Amino acid sequence: MRARQAKMDRFFDWLAKRHQYDRHTDMARVLPDDLQAYKEALPKGIARDHLIDVRAHFNTAAKNNKFPWGNPAVGLFLPASRKKAKRVEFTDDERKLIVSRARESDDPVIKWSNLIASITGAGTAEIIDADTRDVEVVDGIVVFHIRTDYRAYGDDDLKTEFRGRSLPAHPGVAKDFLAYRDAVRRDYYDGGDGPLFPQIAADADGVRNHRASMRIMRFLRRIGIKNEPGFKRHFYSWRHTVTTQLEALTTGDRARYIVGHGGRDVHARDYLKHPVPELLKVIRRLPDPMKL
Repeated sequence: MRARQAKMDRFFDWLAKRHQYDRHTDMARVLPDDLQAYKEALPKGIARDHLIDVRAHFNTAAKNNKFPWGNPAVGLFLPASRKKAKRVEFTDDERKLIVSRARESDDPVIKWSNLIASITGAGTAEIIDADTRDVEVVDGIVVFHIRTDYRAYGDDDLKTEFRGRSLPAHPGVAKDFLAYRDAVRRDYYDGGDGPLFPQIAADADGVRNHRASMRIMRFLRRIGIKNEPGFKRHFYSWRHTVTTQLEALTTGDRARYIVGHGGRDVHARDYLKHPVPELLKVIRRLPDPMKL
């Protein structure tokens, strides 16, 4: 939702410049010609992705009878899709290189984003926009909650409803991760709570993951993690890597829960539970990122 709104904001900014009037957000004042001109003005690399969300916004408004003269986006055709490079998992050598360099890093954003992703498959936003209250000890187990309770945008801050989950930290990192949380509480909040990664400033939307993503990608490229023709390797590759590793360690639905995918059927989605001790039995069998 937040990403779609950002695209609409960009459209209305452009519209105000096109007509040289004060900016407004009244979709009923938009003409079909405005949308066609906007389509032609967008860079080719982002036009299709951008217009999918813009058109969807107009279509939703039309279903709610917001356009007395008809939906201005009804004739807006999307540019042809471009073949995208396939995102792939890290090789064993790349995985070892990343975690060894991350362990040595003085930057907590680099260190903990990679170490946590290597045992959970969590995405940048899921890690970087967490709160110190999302790391806690439950029945003697260090747990990392990926949840919306303390995030800037609440329920809109996770990509899907399945991304919310509570995962035990791998025993190899649990003690140090808890110590990191305690240090942040002490050094930044006088013993209180706040964002887990205050070292990186929040942007205008109140989130940190956009700036963190750029920092993490610079790190990965600097140590030699590169794309190749037709294939992309970046931070999201951790998700692919952990998914593949879990396939050999547990049931499909438990693996899907750990990486934040929906269950395969209504039983898995609505009834199957994943107690922290049972999850720990699986996660502890993943490669220890402190020993790679």
